[in-house]
Amino acid sequence: MIKKHFIYYCLLFFTFSFSLYAQRNNFQIYSIEQGLPQATIYCITQDNNGYLWLGTEGGGLCRFDGINFKTYSKKEGFSGDIVRSLLLDKKGRLWAGTKDEGLIVYDGLKFKNVGKKNGLSGTTVLSIIEDKNGNIWAGTDDGGVNKVTEVSRDSFKVEVIDDSKGL
Repeated sequence: MIKKHFIYYCLLFFTFSFSLYAQRNNFQIYSIEQGLPQATIYCITQDNNGYLWLGTEGGGLCRFDGINFKTYSKKEGFSGDIVRSLLLDKKGRLWAGTKDEGLIVYDGLKFKNVGKKNGLSGTTVLSIIEDKNGNIWAGTDDGGVNKVTEVSRDSFKVEVIDDSKGL
């Protein structure tokens, strides 16, 4: 009987001691002081190299390697200041949905804009998703849903799905 109680109390002790240890949270806070270009972050994704990509309100696109932040702006070919959505596709390309520039695709070397001049129905892309066939779907706040299909390495076809098509 004493042995049974001893085992019970030992199990109880170890259970609580491990669960108390698990409650410790180690958070690191990053802000403008650590190099973040803007304090408001709309979206985050991680690429195959482990980099975190951040879409900001007014600071454009930002890459974080765990230590340093690198901001992409017009100088690097990135034309949007406000990034509302991010997607890493099956080919490893980063898609950024911006407030005024539509979609911007980064293949690791250069940025390519897919906007109104390419047939995108709106300028503000709030959501991006990839289907099983590799098509990119972009939801806008001012023009419906857009299906973006790659025609060649640097060329994309945009099909607009809006009220006229039953949306």
